Amino acid sequence: MEQEAVITRLDGERRFVRINGSISATQAQTFSRIVFSIVDITGQKQAEEKIKRQLAELRAWQNMILDREDRVQELKREVNEQLERLGEPIRYPSQQKVL
Repeated sequence: MEQEAVITRLDGERRFVRINGSISATQAQTFSRIVFSIVDITGQKQAEEKIKRQLAELRAWQNMILDREDRVQELKREVNEQLERLGEPIRYPSQQKVL
């Protein structure tokens, strides 16, 4: 058996733990000998949460950058349209309309 849990220490601090329990094959019928271990995994859980927060922040930055890139492309098209109306050469060739 393996399970994660949150425990509260006597001083009130909450800790994440992994509880492992096992029964030896010879005692499986009677459950007379069960061995448990409790491992503090608080540091691991805190690191995982930090990674999740950083990933969410990176996704937000990525979305903002993509939105800005879209806006830049839109502005280039608008500039080209204005230049075309004025009979000026196209400033951003990659933004020319494809016929």
